[in-house]
Amino acid sequence: MNAPAAILARYPQLPHSGQVITRLPAGTNTAPWLISTTHGRYVLRRLPEYFTPERARFTAAAHDHAARTSGLAPAVLSNNDGHLTTEHGTHHYLLTRHAAGNHPHTDAATPSQCHDLGTVLGRIHQHLRELPVPATAPRQAIPADPTAGIRAAAAAHAGPDCSHRHARRLLAAKLRRAQALTTADLDELRSLPQALIHGDFHPGNVLVLDDNRISAVLDFDLARLAPPAYELLRALLYCTQPAGPPTVYAPRVIAFLTGYLDVAPLSHRELTTMTALYETTQLLDTYGLAVCDSAPPALLSFGHARFALLYWLRRNARTLTGLALQAHHHPTASKGTR
Repeated sequence: MNAPAAILARYPQLPHSGQVITRLPAGTNTAPWLISTTHGRYVLRRLPEYFTPERARFTAAAHDHAARTSGLAPAVLSNNDGHLTTEHGTHHYLLTRHAAGNHPHTDAATPSQCHDLGTVLGRIHQHLRELPVPATAPRQAIPADPTAGIRAAAAAHAGPDCSHRHARRLLAAKLRRAQALTTADLDELRSLPQALIHGDFHPGNVLVLDDNRISAVLDFDLARLAPPAYELLRALLYCTQPAGPPTVYAPRVIAFLTGYLDVAPLSHRELTTMTALYETTQLLDTYGLAVCDSAPPALLSFGHARFALLYWLRRNARTLTGLALQAHHHPTASKGTR
């Protein structure tokens, strides 16, 4: 019996005759299967290889809670043991209902579409706040030594056979900027309130119907405790794709921010520190640059692109903060602000 069939046998609520199992395109480690049955369609997905059993259960619980309370995530099915994840071999699997829709085209997103995306992120955040978080839940934190990760990544590229000249230059630039961070600034960011966030909200994890209504939010693998304003800014950059002068991108950005803050208010302090928080977190993160010998070109390119974004963010930080405060004082968004 192949892996999908063996896993699906653990779900008695699925009809096992007449199943059609189709592999869907996705990342090489987590490519899902579409399961078509007489009772509907489902998606079986393998969770990332590095997940411990505790991390797998936490991810499934966050997804399940969002599905049950917001209706914005496809429902999670439990197996014959009553668990939300199923172990097979050394991997963990999640079975959900199939959600209809396509990914939104944000390269031509309107302010209305951006407002809807911001609203949905805000709703997800608000519902995730209701979920009890175990002590073992992943947490986003600024390390005690902010330069340690960068220095370790640079050491990985220090060998004579390393051909990643651009990566070495980029890590050197990261290190210089990390060394310039002050203790006071880092302590301010560490003191920001944390809550459970989706962790990876971007158009590739959102589905919309033909009438542009958002039908589902997918992939809660990076759900973790973090300052909500971090994901607000991260999602804003991915969903509104700001570029050019502020007069061009401001309508989309203010629409996204207003949509979010109308349902998930943040404090003045959280909004005024969100660009510094995002920039610092990304600066210290060496994902895409931490390995040398086994680093695929696409991963290195991703690391380069993430750092390049920080230059744009630094140039536009004041404008983005001003737009956030404008949305903060929006008549609806200001209600219930903490």
